[in-house]
Amino acid sequence: MRRLSGAILLLALMCTQAPAQEAMPVPWGNKFFVPKDPPAVIVHDFGTVPQGTLLNHRFTITNIYAVPMQVSDPRVSCGCTSGSVSKRVLQPRESCYLDLTMDARKFSGNRAVTIWVDFGPQYRSTAVLRVQANSRADIAMNPGRLDFGVVAQGRQTAQSIELQYLGGMPDWQILRADAGERSPVEVAVQSTTHQRGRIAYVVTATLKADAPSGSLHGQIQLLTNDPSNPVVAVNVGGIIQAPFRVEPAGPVRLGPAKIGEAAATNVMIIGTRPFKIEKVEGEGDGLVVEQLPPAPRDRQIVKVKFQPKQPGDVKRVLKLYTDAANFVSVSVEANAVGQ
Repeated sequence: MRRLSGAILLLALMCTQAPAQEAMPVPWGNKFFVPKDPPAVIVHDFGTVPQGTLLNHRFTITNIYAVPMQVSDPRVSCGCTSGSVSKRVLQPRESCYLDLTMDARKFSGNRAVTIWVDFGPQYRSTAVLRVQANSRADIAMNPGRLDFGVVAQGRQTAQSIELQYLGGMPDWQILRADAGERSPVEVAVQSTTHQRGRIAYVVTATLKADAPSGSLHGQIQLLTNDPSNPVVAVNVGGIIQAPFRVEPAGPVRLGPAKIGEAAATNVMIIGTRPFKIEKVEGEGDGLVVEQLPPAPRDRQIVKVKFQPKQPGDVKRVLKLYTDAANFVSVSVEANAVGQ
């Protein structure tokens, strides 16, 4: 009886302690990725993908704290995954990106990879993330993703991959493709081979003319008639380059300038082809753009001048209209002080 009572007591203690053992502490470094109520591990699931797929995912990192924070490049638990951060020091409220690539050519079946990102140096914490995928050996894809490379904004271009089914379903089919309502690409699927032992499709993605500039990170879902694995994911990547970029990037800062005096700086506008700046809007409060360059070039230098009449801060957005029927925005922040 005593042995039975002791066993019951031990079982009760184990049941009481189990939740505490299972609960994982949440590192405050996870708040850089999920500011409010972050989980103990931040997870991105790529789902079921063909073996040979190159999987990419971008996490946003934001410094929600009042001090600058250093960000380390990620440490990973598996050589099938690599990554880098776009910026190593974040000022308060500043953001950067963690870009990860998981190579499904290097594993078969389910794989989960843990990623650690260190923050410091004054206050230290390590964020914990995980990416996971199911690499299907019965589906092969070449190349590993739909990669547009660097494309000028507004240009409609297409990329294709060949997808082969190597499994045991003789009637395996792709029923439809879904890129999502807001996707910058349109998708077409064409059956090229459908015979015993080999079923192949060509999947083509066409970049829309109105696709926004910036990095392209997306995924196409291929719905199949396989009841055990109905969805196949195909990654889409690339960079859509805006027609123009401004150097230096970010707001142009002028001053402090004394009343009656002038401060000036040069701004370079870089285009993907020769262009001419025809007019400027947004001048005022002592801010002007001096003489515009007369000849079309792929790099134009304009002089922004600030000559204040009263003290204070001035923030304006200058719009430089080009002969290509679009404009370049230049943010200017200036400061004037008394004599």
